[in-house]
Amino acid sequence: MGTIYLNEYTTVAIAKAFYNNFLINSDIKKVLLSSDNSESSNLLLDIFASELKSEKVTVIRVNDFATVPTVYKQFIASQEKCETVVSFQNPLGNKKRAQILFNYADGSAFSRSDMQKLVDYINKVDYLNIDLPAFNNNYDYSDAIDKYLEQIHKRYSTNEFLSKNSLPFGIDVSRALNKEFFTSNLKYFNLPFFSINRAKNANFYYANHHNYLQRINWKGIGHRSKANFIINEEGTGLNFSIKHKSVLKYFKPDEIAALYLIFLINDDPEFDKESLQKSFIAKNYFAGSLTHSIALENNIEVFEFVNRSNVWKYVAENPEMNLLLAFTSSSEFAANNRLTNSFDANLFLLEILRMINFYKKQKNQDLFEVLDDIYKKYKRHHLTIHTYEIDLNGAVRFFERIKSATKFGSNLQVTRVQKIENDNNIESNSIYKISFRNREYAYIHYNQQAKAISFYCDTIERSGEQNGETMMVVRNNEMLEGLLELKEENTIDKFSVKSVLKYFAYSLFLIGIIIFLFYSVYNLKDEFGTSAGGPSEVFKAFYKKLYIKNDIAEFVRPANAGYIARASFVFLSFGTFVWSIFQALIFKRVITLQGDKVKWRDIFVGTIIGIVVQTITPKSIGGDIATYWYLRRRNVPRASLMSAIVVNSFIWQLGNIISTAIFVPIGIKTFSNFFVSSNPNSITFIVMLVLGLIFDTGWTTLLLVITLNKKLQRFALKALIAIIEITPFIRAYDSFAIKAKFEYELFNINKCIKKTFKNPYYLFELVLLKFVPSLLTFNAFQAQALGIVKPDVPHGYYWNLNIQNTMIRVANSISFTPGGTGTADYLYKVLIKESIQATPYDGATAFANSSIMTALNTLGFVVIGTLVSAIILVLVYIGEKRIDHYRKKNKNYKLLATNLADSRIKTQSTYYKIVFPVVLIALVSLSLTFILVN
Repeated sequence: MGTIYLNEYTTVAIAKAFYNNFLINSDIKKVLLSSDNSESSNLLLDIFASELKSEKVTVIRVNDFATVPTVYKQFIASQEKCETVVSFQNPLGNKKRAQILFNYADGSAFSRSDMQKLVDYINKVDYLNIDLPAFNNNYDYSDAIDKYLEQIHKRYSTNEFLSKNSLPFGIDVSRALNKEFFTSNLKYFNLPFFSINRAKNANFYYANHHNYLQRINWKGIGHRSKANFIINEEGTGLNFSIKHKSVLKYFKPDEIAALYLIFLINDDPEFDKESLQKSFIAKNYFAGSLTHSIALENNIEVFEFVNRSNVWKYVAENPEMNLLLAFTSSSEFAANNRLTNSFDANLFLLEILRMINFYKKQKNQDLFEVLDDIYKKYKRHHLTIHTYEIDLNGAVRFFERIKSATKFGSNLQVTRVQKIENDNNIESNSIYKISFRNREYAYIHYNQQAKAISFYCDTIERSGEQNGETMMVVRNNEMLEGLLELKEENTIDKFSVKSVLKYFAYSLFLIGIIIFLFYSVYNLKDEFGTSAGGPSEVFKAFYKKLYIKNDIAEFVRPANAGYIARASFVFLSFGTFVWSIFQALIFKRVITLQGDKVKWRDIFVGTIIGIVVQTITPKSIGGDIATYWYLRRRNVPRASLMSAIVVNSFIWQLGNIISTAIFVPIGIKTFSNFFVSSNPNSITFIVMLVLGLIFDTGWTTLLLVITLNKKLQRFALKALIAIIEITPFIRAYDSFAIKAKFEYELFNINKCIKKTFKNPYYLFELVLLKFVPSLLTFNAFQAQALGIVKPDVPHGYYWNLNIQNTMIRVANSISFTPGGTGTADYLYKVLIKESIQATPYDGATAFANSSIMTALNTLGFVVIGTLVSAIILVLVYIGEKRIDHYRKKNKNYKLLATNLADSRIKTQSTYYKIVFPVVLIALVSLSLTFILVN
């Protein structure tokens, strides 16, 4: 009778298997047991030990084991002459899982054949016949860890770079009970440091995660630390940040290893350079290639591995070779002068501190400056890691496609596809290496247990290549895209809670502004307190204006006046969409000028859905984001879209300047009485107008200069990176990756802008398309239809209101409200009063009419346009989900070599063919009903 669960019975069975295969014929019969000190691990250890002790095996545990990092079990085993070490743990702190590890005293793991012996024995066990051993926790406790500390103290006690004069630093130990072990060792050398006090474990399992440094970094501000360290749960790995010109800098495991290797080769006064002749470094496959390049340049052998225990197997098999350094992608390190066959964070911490103080005192450099020198010599190495969910069958098919791959993107030629033989005895892990030219590669690692596949893409800057760093990033992106093209799509995109909350907050803010406007700007009470106010009265006033049956008997308007008024309101409501036509024309023209194609329907829908996002975001910045999102999904190249957005912003500002130069001087003369008066409304308008002129002109000039000047682009990018790094709430762990991303975008944008403006006529054409909408004044027809414009206004009712709109748009350009709503309404009301008269048919005063016209303008042009845009956005989102479904289905069929001609397989969505005509018919029907039904 068998079982798949690790419980007291299976633990006894494993103990029996272990004893009968490895201890029964041994003369020593001594074993070290180790635990991560969790309740479940200690329980299983006690049961395992009790079974061994019943067979007269000497079971050794570390004295005060809870306070000693588990990494020193190999050192203690060798000191106690144990042949084997058995470890009990909850992997990654998962209390629902238990794990038993078997190692030899030299640190190497049990071989596959060793493990098979245990499995064969366990398979024969009948658990019904197992008797649990009598509980026996009388262990032989070892103090061997004291010998380790004595050797550490002896080695570094006289080191000039480890003393009270060293640079101050902080340390954060993940396992709370291990803190005293590390800090007491540092105190022995009188080092200036501080630490984090923890009540429970921090669970830093992978030290390469830079976010683990946040807490120690914040505390380091008050202590003025120059470096901050974290130690992981096992005590095998560390990570750190250093202060470089008042900015925190972070390092990848490969960069830390490269710094240490260069230190040993070139600078370490205590390292014997003669030992380099027969030396090697060990790194796992996924750690990057910088240290590998340095080793090859200095004729140092490189051993690559999957499982860290195989390092010590290789060491045992090659006793004549000197291990300079071993490290993993999880930021675990073994130093050259190691005391045990393990990745020892305590020893490596002292080595890093020694290195930091050496460079500061001897060369006046920090480690970031040293790393920069390394990159100058060995060129940039760029490693990116991407992980995706995939099941076993999908992974098997993916690896089959990888084997036949010959080219990624336009330039990446595959030179070799190699399966890495697993050295960690785990069949559930598959690893492939795809090699490209110039020592660039990608590793693909599939973890069957986690059902996850990881891509490790590594590219290297090429000597003599123009824009070398940028092109390195381009190749890295092409590498990833090539891999993704071969992977089946099985995941469903999820809502981002953060994004939903953000836009929900914007929407609430906009709604709040509109409600506020009803009680302030739209309020019908005049300066004498007469008439009525409030939202209900405003809507009653709308009703009176739009339907003649409400007119006062002696002042009834002609029969067709109501139809004209309502038709004007519909025209006003769709004014936003007329603007969108011109916006779409500009986007389409710019994209076409760059040699790319886009359908008119796609570009128009993209601008329509941008209306709602533009209205609810400050400075109307969201419109282009929504358009960008939709057009990217229509496979419009990213570079073309980015440059189209930049060109559109530039043309927008240029069009504003032209309309301002024409209409603002006319407006100032036309409304001179308003501007020379000393009332607060006039003063506020003048101040906003002046600031708006300065903002528009300044922003356009700055944008133009930066767009055309690469030196200014580099300066602006450098300034942006500096701001990101010094802002404490922005986590910028890899400033180069951020810089490279922006450089890549600017590189493509510059290229596209050159195509756009290679002919001056194109600039004139785009400015004209942008200028024409400024001549459209939709509310002028509404005001005239309602008879509220004075008959003798200068320049006629249309141009009079058009001039007002231009001045309001300029003054409102400094507004930070969503879509400019609120401030625009205020400015509109205070200026339009100059052109408004009372209307006898409803008894409204000029003051009330200015409020009504302001409210009608916002309701029609802003609110209704935004609601229609929001409805279309929701419909588009649903449609894109449908398209995603069929796109993934189509891709998977192609990858699986499925016959797409099979009529039973539906690979395209008809959603938009149905939805868009229905929306159009609904809008036309509602509009006609509103106009014609009296």
